[in-house]
Amino acid sequence: MAKRQLTQSEIQRAFVESVDENIFVRECDSDDENFAVDSCSDSESNVTEPASENDDEQLWSESDDVPLQEYVSIDTYKGRDGTTWKSEPNRQSRTPRHNIIRGGIHKVILSPGQAIIDPIDSFSLFFDDHVLEIIVKYTNTEGLRVLQNRWKSTDKIEMQAFLGLY
Repeated sequence: MAKRQLTQSEIQRAFVESVDENIFVRECDSDDENFAVDSCSDSESNVTEPASENDDEQLWSESDDVPLQEYVSIDTYKGRDGTTWKSEPNRQSRTPRHNIIRGGIHKVILSPGQAIIDPIDSFSLFFDDHVLEIIVKYTNTEGLRVLQNRWKSTDKIEMQAFLGLY
């Protein structure tokens, strides 16, 4: 697969977009004492955007002491289906508060007197005796259909052993 080099304007656009996305990533309730209060504003009135792409390029060209290629050195590859692949993963940022699930999502409510002590108890929550009997019934039916007289009928205990429960 051939490497596709990004143009200077594509690199600038990607860099500006990544900076714009990360402006509000930092949470306002941080304990950092050096934290600037105005960077966590919920309103967009504090955000100024260039009027055109030329203004954007002028902002970058005014402070270009070092070529932008040295700052952004991630190789990108273009797949046949149009998928863009990067040689390095995206930077990891803190998970937003609204995407964190807290609470009892992993609680299983059991009937009184029932407890999960071993893996067999966990399995029996999903596959009770009735389900195992149905599996045994249709296993025997299919075995008789395919192997006819050579089939030896199975039972629930043998099926549990086959599944690794005993």
